[in-house]
Order: sequence, then structure tokens, then C-alpha cells
Amino acid sequence: MTQTTNTRAIVLDMLMEILEKGSFSHVVLSQVLEKYDYISDQERHFIVRLTKGTVEKVPELDHLLNQVSKTKVKKMKPLIREILRMSIYQLRYMDNVPESAVVNEAVKLAKKRGMVQLKGFVNGVLRGYIRVMASDHPLRLTTDCARYCMPQWIIDRWRADYGEEDTALILEGAAEKPALIIRTNTLQSTPQELAEHLTSRGVTLQSIPDLLPERNVNQAIDSITRGDIPSREGGKRLYGNGSGLDARELGVFEMQYSGSLTDLEELNRGDFYIQDLSSMLPAAFSEAKPGMVVYDLCAAPGGKSIDCAMMMQDQGQIISRDLSFDKTDRIDENVERLGIESIETEVFDGRQHDTESEGMADVIIADLPCSGLGVLRRKPDIKYRLKESDIQDLQLLQRQILEASVSYLKAGGRLVYSTCTINRMENQDNAKWIQETYPDLTLVREEQIYPDTQHDGFYVAVFDKKA
Repeated sequence: MTQTTNTRAIVLDMLMEILEKGSFSHVVLSQVLEKYDYISDQERHFIVRLTKGTVEKVPELDHLLNQVSKTKVKKMKPLIREILRMSIYQLRYMDNVPESAVVNEAVKLAKKRGMVQLKGFVNGVLRGYIRVMASDHPLRLTTDCARYCMPQWIIDRWRADYGEEDTALILEGAAEKPALIIRTNTLQSTPQELAEHLTSRGVTLQSIPDLLPERNVNQAIDSITRGDIPSREGGKRLYGNGSGLDARELGVFEMQYSGSLTDLEELNRGDFYIQDLSSMLPAAFSEAKPGMVVYDLCAAPGGKSIDCAMMMQDQGQIISRDLSFDKTDRIDENVERLGIESIETEVFDGRQHDTESEGMADVIIADLPCSGLGVLRRKPDIKYRLKESDIQDLQLLQRQILEASVSYLKAGGRLVYSTCTINRMENQDNAKWIQETYPDLTLVREEQIYPDTQHDGFYVAVFDKKA
């Protein structure tokens, strides 16, 4: 590491922003890495791993600290709390970092940040942790909250919604590291061509046969519609086999690459894009075809609109809306890189009704703002920002957007409602509400996806409007 860059000080500043001030971790991390773009790859890796790891493991780290510190974590000064959290993470998960270095750097940080009077406390807590963990009676994780690094209220809610067995599956999946999934831009390459180019650059690819996970039976949900989604025209489905959706013809791969993705020419010129398997489901279920009109209500960063463009062979009209120029700019960047012409972006508040759009859409993709309980491993700070009372507010927001936009659907059109959460109020309850509120909409398929290595937690409900 360079003499001019104190990586632990950088991490401490980020943890203060994320955990003490409530800033979004991915935003803070992106800004910091851009600011320190001159640092080495080793330093960058250290910063990213320590920051993400500490944020993810807060419940576990606090549980351990409370067992070795006379002052409980909640009563510590914020700066000391974050120094100790990041230090315990290093001691527990970063074996290549010497224990002495962790302790000494933590004490130095406390001193440099004006906490001279507490440097002895920091030293004592960390050395006490090291001593206990090396003894015959090391510290144990004695609660589900600590074991799974999940707030207890979320665990309790999952148990109430889906039962004990399924909650265990959700918790196990949420703790797994997600695979890197890519999808071929079939407008300018074939899966075979892409695979040949990438493997020649040292990339390892594994073809994925099905968009749906092998185990996707949720016994706790009695309203699930299983089996193939019916074709809107009564003929052969665009994608699909008996178990779900065929991903091979889409050119979907699990990717492993030790280098920097941004160095890959194929990514920069738009031969492929990165997308989780679960988030491919809404467009696949939509069965969008060339010449159709598609409305994507909350579209940023544009993955589902892009999926539709691929299915439509870039022929038709896709209206991709979101709340701010920052969000539509992200869509535009991806669309331009991939060379797509059928997507038009609009800054629009989905809660507002657009009279001119009534009866215009063959397909509505309503992938709406949600609690994000299915993507906690990607955005772990959600766990500490979200409150149980927020769920009802989110359900209200989702229904407001649906109320404003359902009339955009043509007779015979298809509404695809989805969220990246695992929560009955926002998912199954909303599907039931849609059926009760709009009797001309028929539920034809419902999928609750639990997280695994290739899937984020996700929910999709598909409705057809009477012709």
C-alpha cells in the first residue's frame, strides 16, 4: 500500500456515511473509488472488501463486540463503534492481515480522529477479542440475527409469511455470494460468437439452461399457479420448457473472470450485459413480440426494457419511464452501448395518470419500488435503513402506481407485476388486490423466487386483460 493512502481511514469514512448517516453503500463506494482512482488494485480490493464485508456483517460483529466490551455497541461513540466493527471484521474474515496490524491501525485511527482518551479502550476490546477467540471457550453466535446477519423483525416476518422451512432456505440463500450472470446482446452477436470471443480472453463461461431455479415450489403460498404460462395467442410460447424458461436461446451464461470487466472489449461495445436471472423473468413472461408497444413503468437501469427489445428484435416501441433524469440517463447509457433503437426514455412520476397513454400498451412491465428484501446481499445497508412500518407505505405506493397505469393496457394485453422482495404484503397480497380491483385482469402465473447463487429473491405475477 502507498504511503499517501490510508485505506483504513477511507473505509472508516465510508462506514460513518453508510452506517451512521444512512447513505446508500453503493453510492458511497462508487464515489470514493472514483475519487481515489489512482490507488493500486490491491488497495482498491482491500477497501471494497472491508467496506462491503463490515456493512454486511454488522449484526454478527455487534453480537461479538457486546460479549467482549463492557460498553455495549449502541452506547459507543459512533467513530469508535465503526473502528471496532471494521477491526473485528478483519480479525474474523481477513486472514492475510496480521492481528497486530489490525489492533495497531485501529488505535492509530482513534488517536488521529481526536479520540486519544479512548485508544486504550479500543486496544483492550480488540486484544480481549483475540484472547477469547484463541481460548478453549471462543465466542459463539447465539441468535439467528447474529448467525444470519439479519434483523430479527425480518426473520420473524418471513416465518409468518412463508413458514420455518422456507425461511431457512431464504436465509441460507441470502448468505450466498451471487454469481456473475451475463446475457448476450442478440441484436449484434450470437451466444456462440460471444462465448468464443470471451473464452479466448480467459473468461470461463457456463451456459445456463433455465431462467427459473431448480427448486421453486413454495408450499406456503397456496395461490401459486404452476406449470407453463399460457401463450397469449394460443400457440407455441416464445420461450419455455416444462420447468420454466429456456435461457440457452437467450445466450445466458454464468461468468468467471479474474480481470477487470471494464477491460473487456465485448462489454464496452455492447456484445453482452450483466443481469441477474430473476430480473430477466418479467420480460420473458411478457412474451413481447416485434411491433408491440411496451410500457416499462419504473425502468432504471433499463434491464427489463432491454430484454424486451431483444425479444422484439428491436422492432416496436418501448416506453421506459422513471422518476428522474439521473435514472433515465442510466437507461440511455445502457441503450446506447447496446445499440438499441426501440427504447424511448421519459422522466415521469408513475403515480400520475397519463391520459394519452390509455389503451396504448400491449405489455406493461410494472417492476415497482419495493423493500428490496430479495437483494440484501447486494445492498446490505437496506437491512439497517428499512423499518417494518415502511412495508405498508411501500404497498400503498405500489398500488398508487398500478392504479395510475392499468388503463394503459389494451384489451388482450398483458400486465407483469414484479418486485425484488420476499414479502407477502408487497407480493401475494398485491396480486390478490389486482384481481379484486380489476376483474378484467386474470392471474395466469405467479412465481416467488428465493435467493440462491444464480438468483436474487424476486416475485412475478402475470395478468392477462380480457380481449
